[in-house]
Amino acid sequence: REKGARERITANAFEEVSVDHLESIITFCERRGYEFVSLDQLQSVLRDGNRPQRKFICITFDDGYASTRELAYPVLKAHGVPFTAYIAPGLLDPSGLVWWYALEDLLLRHRVVRTEVDGVKYEVAARTTVEKEAAFFTVTDLLLHMDQRRVKPFLTRLFEQHGIDPRTYVRRYMLSWEQVDELAADPLVTIGAHTLDHPNLSRLSAEAVVHQMRQSRRILESRTGRPVCHFAYPFGDRGTTGPREHVLAARCGFHTAVTTTQGNVDAAYAGRLTALPRVDVAGTEGAGMSRFEFAMSGLRSGILRGARGAAAGWAPALPVEVGNASQSAQSARAR
Repeated sequence: REKGARERITANAFEEVSVDHLESIITFCERRGYEFVSLDQLQSVLRDGNRPQRKFICITFDDGYASTRELAYPVLKAHGVPFTAYIAPGLLDPSGLVWWYALEDLLLRHRVVRTEVDGVKYEVAARTTVEKEAAFFTVTDLLLHMDQRRVKPFLTRLFEQHGIDPRTYVRRYMLSWEQVDELAADPLVTIGAHTLDHPNLSRLSAEAVVHQMRQSRRILESRTGRPVCHFAYPFGDRGTTGPREHVLAARCGFHTAVTTTQGNVDAAYAGRLTALPRVDVAGTEGAGMSRFEFAMSGLRSGILRGARGAAAGWAPALPVEVGNASQSAQSARAR
């Protein structure tokens, strides 16, 4: 999709990053002497306490978008850059719900959204752009806070009532298993788990969280024939992921797990391998490379963590969250 080709919901459009920007990031890091490393290499540095010779950067993609293979992979392959693709197997299934894109289309097509929760009927205005944006966040907030077992039935009914076919978005946006196999066969690519169907883990029981973690890994290992040792929390912010989930990821045997908390990785994370922060590349596009350079510097994470990064004693690593490389001037999404 070309940028500006159609009206968008900002929450989705903002999380798309042009492949041109991805190329610029790679070139920028190469010129500044950064080393691109895999998650296995990052884990080794943190676990063994070996002081790295150079600053290093780890690139990650969430969810399992087809554009990871179609757009981002050729760029990364050409530069010999390793990366991790975190995949939620349920989103690749024909019955999967890539609900954020389906909800975007629903809101763009309708001036009023009607739904029912616990027998109470609601009407949400979506006449203007401002109302559509507000409605997107209203429904998203509802989904994040409801019993996660009710999310799929609720969304299925909502989309059916408004003439939206959720299967369209799986076909349009998500990897096929053949593409997953192709990525997994390349030594540059690490396949990571991202739960079965992208729930808010904080709203699940511990048993259900473990099921989501272990089953997603089992399916991916069975399909690819490769071990799956790394995990990304859905949504991944402090409202949806916390100490309980970090402990459970470790108990499930994951070597690392990444959040969407903004920050750089340094020696202080040696004992927190299942609570690693990332830098969202989507927030760095525009203004040349200055925003990305600031994120790379470690100053932001140092400020947020009371400058603990500076005290840790080595140059920060940067796990970069890129996401869905859909074609918005050839673009990528992070979630």
